[in-house]
Amino acid sequence: MPILAEHFTLKDQPLSSKTHENLSDYSVMLISFDFSNRDKVIRFRNFCKETNSDKIPKIFVAGTSAGNANQALKAGYAISRPIDIRELLTVIGRIFPDMAGEIAAKPASSRETSKKCFSTLSTITKMVQSGNRISRKHVEGNAQEICKTIGHGTTIDWLAAVNDHDSYTFRHSLHVAGLTYAFAEHLGFNERDKNTMVTGALLHDVGKAKIPLALLDKESPLTLKEQMLFVQHPTFGAQILKNDGCWDQLTLNLVLEHHEYLDGSGFPKRLAGNGIIDPVRMLTIADVFSEQVDRRSHKDAIEPKKAMKKLFSMAGKLDMDMVKAFEPVGLKVIEDLKAAVSAG
Repeated sequence: MPILAEHFTLKDQPLSSKTHENLSDYSVMLISFDFSNRDKVIRFRNFCKETNSDKIPKIFVAGTSAGNANQALKAGYAISRPIDIRELLTVIGRIFPDMAGEIAAKPASSRETSKKCFSTLSTITKMVQSGNRISRKHVEGNAQEICKTIGHGTTIDWLAAVNDHDSYTFRHSLHVAGLTYAFAEHLGFNERDKNTMVTGALLHDVGKAKIPLALLDKESPLTLKEQMLFVQHPTFGAQILKNDGCWDQLTLNLVLEHHEYLDGSGFPKRLAGNGIIDPVRMLTIADVFSEQVDRRSHKDAIEPKKAMKKLFSMAGKLDMDMVKAFEPVGLKVIEDLKAAVSAG
């Protein structure tokens, strides 16, 4: 959790280790194991004595029978599982009141970054429509800010901030960027590759700048002529970037191929099977999922579980191994987003 690393020195200390170092200089302990087992409670008590950590504030993760732990150890705080960074930060703020303001302010950066990125997408559209070049440095800078913002907060904070914007086209790109970051993070991508994926996600629909807004916002079904224009947006987007002459091949692939399907039924190139690289497969999954769960003027957002069913129903078109890998990401971030919006 990068935000914690900014304020604390982090150390993983398995209870099962045969030797333990002195932890008396550490500020807080985050504890995650089953305290319903009496033997483990005894082992943990001994662990605290061996490491001189009896007096260190303790945060117990629910699902570890935190209530039993508190009763047995007569100290500590409890948070839910899976760990919600906002809840954890709130508890840490109670333990360290002097740091509470600084730590709690981090999620607010999601709103600031989303506004900046929204403005960038608007500027890109104007630049494309006027025949000017897109600033690669500017877009990649935005992608880095998204990665940093989500890393310091949560994907939920990001999606909640993005949902404040009215324009579906821009909101969708920011939505997909957040989901793509969460997916890449879940799969263990390094920082550079996460930045590249988010850059491609931000730009994946840049070709829509060449399509009339009335068509993009149309609520009734598109005519055949309109469909033929719409399916050209990946080609338009890739050509825009090629004309700039400064974009890497992966970003070009992400923009051009995000509507391609494994069975060859996608567009614009009708690629199939191994002709579609893994990063494109990832972006396509995030794109399809976002289209299902985001609201439109002519349709309501659908439940995340139904959206996942939609992805699984597309066997043959989508990479099912990747869909399975995406499932915990999609359900977690969207369910939490729904809860956050309901609570607000």
